[in-house]
Amino acid sequence: MSASLEAATGVVSGSSHLIIPKRILAVVSLSLLGGMTGVILSNHLYARQIETFLHEKTKMVSKANRQLEGEQEDYRALFNKLTWQLDEDGGKGEGKDLSKEEIGGFHQLAQRLLEGLQAMQDLLEEKEFQLW
Repeated sequence: MSASLEAATGVVSGSSHLIIPKRILAVVSLSLLGGMTGVILSNHLYARQIETFLHEKTKMVSKANRQLEGEQEDYRALFNKLTWQLDEDGGKGEGKDLSKEEIGGFHQLAQRLLEGLQAMQDLLEEKEFQLW
């Protein structure tokens, strides 16, 4: 029985220990080393891929925030202009009829403000969706 075990596996059994040939030990050691190296390398590549994705997403969000801040300043200026025009019209008195040009200008500014606010709301909803 001992001779057939030795011939089949190459492992020699002694009274208190096993004798394993160097070739089998080398193959097993290299296989384990290769497997561990593959796992470490794949984890490193995956971490780098995630890092790149997060960096690009951060840059995209930063760019969108700068754009929103610019639009916010534009809408703030437009709102201040509308407020100033309302104050000016209120200062002229209730008895004065406003001309069509003055009313049209105010309505045009108000319409631009509403369209801008709607565009900003749409953009914010899109950014919220992207963050999820």
